Amino acid sequence: MGLIGILNREAFIRKIISQGYMVYLDMKPIQEMSSLLRNISGNINQVAKRANECGNPSEKDVLDLYAEVSKLKPLIIEAHREAIRIIS
Repeated sequence: MGLIGILNREAFIRKIISQGYMVYLDMKPIQEMSSLLRNISGNINQVAKRANECGNPSEKDVLDLYAEVSKLKPLIIEAHREAIRIIS
């Protein structure tokens, strides 16, 4: 019950009876991806603003963005694996 997030025993039993099964999905990889995407989008906006003001973004800005985007790959893979595990 705690793993699913239902603390009331009667509510848990009603849910099992009505749905026939319970699915627990670990949303941590998705939440982490969302957080990283928010950070990256803000950084992209800052780089775009500097590029519009100065003409060219700095190499450091571009490399920083690449490093942040690279952090997403393992999270996307983990979320995909979790979805496949649930479907299978």
